[in-house]
Amino acid sequence: MVVNLLTILTVCLASPHPSGLYDSGDDQLRFSHATHESMPCTQCHSSIPKAMRSHEIDGPGHLECQQCHQDAMAEQKHECQTCHLATPITALPPRPFRGLEFSHRLHHASGVDCVTCHGPDEGGQPTMPSMALCQTCHAEKHVPNACRHCHLSDGNGRLKVRFRDFFLKPTAHTFPHAAHTQNFAHGTAAKMTPQLCNHCHEDTECLDCHLTARQLGIHPPDYLRHHAVDAMQNSSNCIQCHTPQKFCTQCHISSGVSPRSGPRQFGLRSSIRTFHPPGFVGRVGEPWGAQHHGHAARRSLTSCVSCHSESECVTCHSPQTPVGLRASPHPPQFRCGQAADVAATGCVKCHTGRQELQRLCRQRERR
Repeated sequence: MVVNLLTILTVCLASPHPSGLYDSGDDQLRFSHATHESMPCTQCHSSIPKAMRSHEIDGPGHLECQQCHQDAMAEQKHECQTCHLATPITALPPRPFRGLEFSHRLHHASGVDCVTCHGPDEGGQPTMPSMALCQTCHAEKHVPNACRHCHLSDGNGRLKVRFRDFFLKPTAHTFPHAAHTQNFAHGTAAKMTPQLCNHCHEDTECLDCHLTARQLGIHPPDYLRHHAVDAMQNSSNCIQCHTPQKFCTQCHISSGVSPRSGPRQFGLRSSIRTFHPPGFVGRVGEPWGAQHHGHAARRSLTSCVSCHSESECVTCHSPQTPVGLRASPHPPQFRCGQAADVAATGCVKCHTGRQELQRLCRQRERR
């Protein structure tokens, strides 16, 4: 039975249906999905079973509509505004690409029903799926749920955010504390969830502003007095912006906190500051105190080599040093095991060579 098209349109909404990812201007038709809910989605959207990308879904044209409304369309062929909102009538533009990699074909073949993602709203109109809905479903189905599986990414795994006609930005709905609104405090968000920022932004983007002539500060006031705590605990964060061998060393030299000889050499009475605490060096053979440098070296050797080179360490920690000064860097009951075979390069920094090293290892194994 042919349904009268004009009768159906009298119950349709006069405004475009909600489109989620697509602006309201993208739709130029009056159409009620609620009136057509008894029909299978693929009857009008025939491209769903084969569409591999999100923007490849084509809406029904006159031929698809004419299958049911042929008599009504013939009678109303000059009343284009019955369905079309725009005047004069122009061809409907294709759905714009929104930076998503989504395969309707894969989901359709997996048995995912259309209403699972495009469930109707209060007015009976289909909706676009939210990111939370996608993530929840993927978690339940135990399928990949990382950002890059839906959003385009570059070779480093970071999401692409700049496209020809739009920018991809976090919204208050997806990430409330990181929504890129007009009043977005990016510094607070960067401190709370830096890994979230790294999904889209590279460190070089931060340095473009924070290392300019204006030297926009990322540290709180008077941070210089307290930066040592962060430097000891999170040195890997510091070196993202600062070069230890250049930036840190130059500052320490100018402030008198440096191992270099001179009137400001730390550790001497003439020094204006002392970098290491009392008991940091200690004497050979004495029990280690709480401030001994051995503890610091084992906690973060990276912090030590920011100022000291290996040649300084082997001055005391080497078989070539005088017996009275010689201090073993190995813990009690140390056994070579496979260390000499796996990382002999590190061993020969102190030992004369591989043969001598193997001889010492055999001696230790026999004890």
